[in-house]
Amino acid sequence: MDLDLTYDRLGNRLRAIGDVQVTYGRMGNRPRTLGQWTLEYHNLGNRLRAIGGVPITYHRMGNLPRTLGQWTLEYGRFGTLQRIGPGCCSFIARWWGAPAPEHY
Repeated sequence: MDLDLTYDRLGNRLRAIGDVQVTYGRMGNRPRTLGQWTLEYHNLGNRLRAIGGVPITYHRMGNLPRTLGQWTLEYGRFGTLQRIGPGCCSFIARWWGAPAPEHY
């Protein structure tokens, strides 16, 4: 699956992921919405708390998300995201509104 990432003229802010627009607040660089989903942050800091009402939980001693709603996030040896939910493709299909492939 290929997604186009679109940035502003200076290349600093992400403006769109595919056809989904990213909007920002007036006084900062934090994204406020991702398409129709509102992005909620913790009061102190830039850690994302929820995406469109879907809660994000974090590991106790770090900034790596542990869950996104019902899906667990799995990381590789150096903290690189390896998997979201029961299968990468099923998560991506559900997230973008398409039905999941039957073999996942």
